[in-house]
Amino acid sequence: MLLYCVTTVRYSIQVNGVGVGSVYPTRGIRQGDPLSPYLFIICSEGLSVLLQQAEGCGDIHGIRIAWGAPAVTHLFFADDSLLFFRATNGEAQSVKKCLDRYSVASGQLVNYDKSSIIFSSNTGTEVRIVVSECLGVRETVDFGKYLGLPSVLGRNKTATFRYIEDKVRERLGSWQHRLLSKAGRLCDKIEKLFNRYWWGGDPSDATLHTPPVDALREASVNGLMNAHGHWDVDILNELFVEDDVRKIIATPIAPHLPGSWRWVGDIHGAYSVKHGYRMLTSGGALQIPGESVIWNKIWSLPIPPKVRNLIWRCARDILPVRENLKAKGVWIGGGCPLCGLYSKTAEHLLGECWIARQVWGKDDLLQGAAIRDFLDTTLANADRDTAVHMAADTYKPSISTVQRVDVQVRWEPPPRHWFKCNVDAALLTNFVGFGAVLRDHGGGFVAAKNGRLDCIRDPLMAEAGTVKEALSWLRGLGYSSLIIETDCLLFSNAFNSSPVDFSYVDYIVKQCVEIANDIGNVVVHHVKRSANHVAHALAQATDSSTDSSVWSIVPPVCISSFLIE
Repeated sequence: MLLYCVTTVRYSIQVNGVGVGSVYPTRGIRQGDPLSPYLFIICSEGLSVLLQQAEGCGDIHGIRIAWGAPAVTHLFFADDSLLFFRATNGEAQSVKKCLDRYSVASGQLVNYDKSSIIFSSNTGTEVRIVVSECLGVRETVDFGKYLGLPSVLGRNKTATFRYIEDKVRERLGSWQHRLLSKAGRLCDKIEKLFNRYWWGGDPSDATLHTPPVDALREASVNGLMNAHGHWDVDILNELFVEDDVRKIIATPIAPHLPGSWRWVGDIHGAYSVKHGYRMLTSGGALQIPGESVIWNKIWSLPIPPKVRNLIWRCARDILPVRENLKAKGVWIGGGCPLCGLYSKTAEHLLGECWIARQVWGKDDLLQGAAIRDFLDTTLANADRDTAVHMAADTYKPSISTVQRVDVQVRWEPPPRHWFKCNVDAALLTNFVGFGAVLRDHGGGFVAAKNGRLDCIRDPLMAEAGTVKEALSWLRGLGYSSLIIETDCLLFSNAFNSSPVDFSYVDYIVKQCVEIANDIGNVVVHHVKRSANHVAHALAQATDSSTDSSVWSIVPPVCISSFLIE
């Protein structure tokens, strides 16, 4: 009957509504023929019957979506088929036999190169290999999309259907520039300015981009937290866009501590007249009398250009000292590398550092004043010879009085019955990593941990978050006498002192103190980078695909060489 239907089909050709003849195909129907899907359904019914018979005999077992639901052994979608059976060699051979019988009877062949198989998560590796080789298909973890929809749905529906949001965002992005008029674009810019103003950001450096909601104008931050004092991710996802959610989650919070205002730009968040003066002068808001006279005298001195350039850099406070580099986003460590003082400014380099005083051959080159004040008093009223002598003292120090020797500080073991944990953070390409290595009084390896930190890419924030992660981890291990070594001098000073601190890391420092009090005897020491290589290497080896990794007894390979040393 099927052969009769195929061979008796006829195509009638019309030109301008008039029949001009017919065509009788001799090689069967072609793709797109209306009869094709009906014939395919009739043929596929034979395969369905073969699978049902195998199930009736107990050769294969289908899948049940719920208790008491009928078992499903196969689903047919046009020329695509899904077969369900147990991951055993016997059932795989039964399915293979049904497919071979269907191929012989219908003349259709299964394309095993385009076929794939998925196993449940509790299926062993050896069983997967045996079943895949029996059927001659490759294993996969996802069938991809069928008719634009994912073939497999997991528990996380948001992640599964995120591609729809990405497509809509991409389409809107293309519409924004092609279809919006100039007036529409102007309105869009005005709306962005209002949004930035509402969220308290600078239009040139906005932090949040979620449009404000009138109903939430009087809401407080407490409404975004759960009962445990952490950010409520579900509420954040409902109110803010995805980029803002990541920024909010990376913001440290401490509900049990009172909130406070802080002065932006100061390391401790406290206002000082010195900092306010620098902010005004650097921004050009305050005009200094006689400024043009100072610049003219500097550039007119009969000294080499490199000396004039050095004095000009000192006057403009643009020397590449650590404080200035940090302000530009370049982090090479905190504090003075010579004397260990917490600050490394141009004034400290030229007059305050006791090692620098030996290098310059003077007790205080700046005479206790700021660089700009020193230049004002020295150059404004100085004659030519005095100015040249001052420039010579500034550029060519008496290096014969002292020679700097770079001493590599080695790691020292803790006292008996104590444990020492070295910690460090690393600002990697797309995330922040941390490392913590615990050793005993004999220098033997005890445990180690590294992972990712959910914080902003700020060096001080990363170092503080690293110590917090290490203390929380050590508290869970049950150790009570600990020495924490970090190469971040700013955190060490903040932990061991109790001044008025309104900085953005103060919350984390206070949390570290609370965890340390719960542990017992905890001491935080500052150490040179050369004695902290083991923690730095472990932080650099953080894997972006895992949240954290823990080692005990046997250390990871990346730090084995440091432990031997």
